[in-house]
Amino acid sequence: MDIPVREQSATETPENQLPQNNKLNQRGSVPILIGMIILLIVVTGGAYYLGTLREKLPLQNPVVSSQNPQPTPVPSTPSIKVTGVLRNSGLTKDEKVTLNLNSSNYQITDFGIASDNSKIMGYFLETDNSEYRDLEGKCVEITGSIKQSWEDLINNQFEINNKYTYQRSTMIPQSINQLSNSACNPYSGNRTVSDSEIGNKRVLKGTVAGTQRPAPDIGYDYQLNLATPLNEEWGSTGGPVKVDKIDISPLNNSVWNILEDKMGTIVTVTGYKTWGYAESQYLLIIDVN
Repeated sequence: MDIPVREQSATETPENQLPQNNKLNQRGSVPILIGMIILLIVVTGGAYYLGTLREKLPLQNPVVSSQNPQPTPVPSTPSIKVTGVLRNSGLTKDEKVTLNLNSSNYQITDFGIASDNSKIMGYFLETDNSEYRDLEGKCVEITGSIKQSWEDLINNQFEINNKYTYQRSTMIPQSINQLSNSACNPYSGNRTVSDSEIGNKRVLKGTVAGTQRPAPDIGYDYQLNLATPLNEEWGSTGGPVKVDKIDISPLNNSVWNILEDKMGTIVTVTGYKTWGYAESQYLLIIDVN
């Protein structure tokens, strides 16, 4: 028996179907390819941007100089020039600490009123120059500047860190020159001898020496180391005591000049026993031989 054969359409052949599927696949891969290209561009561009940013970032950091840092400028104070007598400062160690003074072992004073016509009666000298030791008691001229924080001392009632400065300021010396003693006037000659002092006249022999002031504004600057000790009431002892050295003070500039010339030598002095600082007594010298 003959089996009827069904004719296939050209469109139904496997050969005709494969090309159609390939076309469809090609159409679907185009958007994917474009997306991959775009993604590649984005990734490449991002990597380039980050690399460029890394190169630029160090330039934005502050430049550190290899040189030593410069100190902050300190405002300068005007230079001043003062003529007076060089004395020891009379400051204690505790007072130096409170006043922030490191090397003020000396002061310039005994000029009555300072050269700026202020109420300042002296200047502590903030220096450790050993040259000053040989000039103690001499008339000098010092040039320097006022220590910082001491410029407005008068308006501050002469106080630094709540400590009274004995009507003194502080100078940073730049130069010092010795002058003739005639250029200074530490003992103006206004001092007179009272009747009670006249009754206590003494003639004593001993060696003239310098001494440390008990305070910056107390002018005990000289002593007489007695050749023969005294045995009498002196000061507030309340009875006779052995005295082998006494404080002495010149009556005027002429006696001062002689005492300075006789420092370290044996002399005979004439003077009056008188009361002084804190119930102490000293000899007011009127003559030196």
